[in-house]
Amino acid sequence: TCTNEATLGNVVQCPVGDLVCFSQFNGFLLTRRGCWSELGGEVSVADCTGGNCARCQEEYCNGLSRTDHKCVSCTSTADGQCISNAQDLPAMQCEAASVDLTKAQCYTRIIGSTTERGCVESERTLEECKSPTCQTCTGNGCNIAVFPAGRQMCVSCSGAAECNAQTSTEYCALPYDSCVTLQRSDGTYVKSCEGAMATTDQTYCQANPDKCSYCGMNECNKAELNTATSRKCYHCEGTGCLQTSVNIETCHNSDDVCFSMFDGRTTNMRSLAKLLVSISFLFFLTVNPV
Repeated sequence: TCTNEATLGNVVQCPVGDLVCFSQFNGFLLTRRGCWSELGGEVSVADCTGGNCARCQEEYCNGLSRTDHKCVSCTSTADGQCISNAQDLPAMQCEAASVDLTKAQCYTRIIGSTTERGCVESERTLEECKSPTCQTCTGNGCNIAVFPAGRQMCVSCSGAAECNAQTSTEYCALPYDSCVTLQRSDGTYVKSCEGAMATTDQTYCQANPDKCSYCGMNECNKAELNTATSRKCYHCEGTGCLQTSVNIETCHNSDDVCFSMFDGRTTNMRSLAKLLVSISFLFFLTVNPV
């Protein structure tokens, strides 16, 4: 049984004795596929080689793309290596593309706290990948780089004093997460990405802020627990920044800085640098310490 024509929905039962399926491509666009006997000798076995023609002998085997269109296909919810060690995962042959691709294309994207990698196979995938949380690449098995560049890394450990001094780091599930170091009531330490904190530890830190320290720089919780008071910044937005009295906020992260944004000569926003990153990392920063 072979997949027939250039659609995934049609299959055909091959004649008795015909155990071979085929696929033909124009570039990376599928143009024809079916049972080998359908060709009626118009293509020889010797000519069905290279990227533009492929033969196979398994059920529905011709539903795949060219043999040189392979990508790492994974999700971090099933395999943690999908975040940081994708180069150790095998590149899989992609399904046949329904969009005209000049070269093999793969993608990496972030959905919430999940990292996904896979094949560009349709116009929909290309459209979805126009956001800053998705990136395409060209080349066989190309989607192995850490995404996004500069993704947050934090120390992750739990235990006695040796955890407080630990320096080995790992990538966070949330790409722009903060790091945290906390000392529990029993004297043991926890270091992790903030998004990975247990609910009990989150509650503990809310009740005992002097025992917890958050920071936003990459690998920042390599340092031992430091509960120094965080910076305070003016906070306003839009016309509120024209007022003589504005809100003052304490920064969440101990290494936060303040920023101001201007529209012409008018202050448009003041707040914490971490907030600015979450809005867009393309904005221009002006530091204005209180």
